[in-house]
Amino acid sequence: MKTNSDIERYLLDMGINYGSPRDGIWVVHDDNGTNLVVMHAPPVTVFRVKLAPVAVDTNPDLYKSLLELNASQMVAGAYGIENGNLVITDTLQSENLDHNEFRESVEGTLLAAGTHFQLLAKSLRQNGAIVDPAKAAAAARPATVRTVKKAAVKVVKRAKPVKAARAKKPVRGVAKKSAKSAKKGR
Repeated sequence: MKTNSDIERYLLDMGINYGSPRDGIWVVHDDNGTNLVVMHAPPVTVFRVKLAPVAVDTNPDLYKSLLELNASQMVAGAYGIENGNLVITDTLQSENLDHNEFRESVEGTLLAAGTHFQLLAKSLRQNGAIVDPAKAAAAARPATVRTVKKAAVKVVKRAKPVKAARAKKPVRGVAKKSAKSAKKGR
């Protein structure tokens, strides 16, 4: 099982700017003003970016765009609407989390927040939401840690225990052929 120290080491190895408001929670700051909250709540690690507020009666084009982006362009995680806000979330199992998976989630989520936000800006403008990424990030700061903690608790409650993978049985004859080939010098 990965620990908070492991997550901290991954962040340090990536050389990115981050802060840690509480134990087990980190806020990654990118150059565009986007804040990615990373929360380690075993058995999961949750990644979340709050992009902009959205109204209940939002333009259907926004929902269509979000579903299309989820299906075609999201590297890690997915778009969603949580507590009246457009968010990107990703969740990974902590037990076998490695540096590459962690990096992919961080970079993929930040990439989506930076590039897709411009694609969604038209629908967000029609909705009356904030369309400046820096302002959206600033608006996201106060509630981010609290909201991510609530989301992580929901994920932990729904998480199923990870079963150990069974070892695959060797294919008949392969081991014998390999041994015979080794004896013959092949």
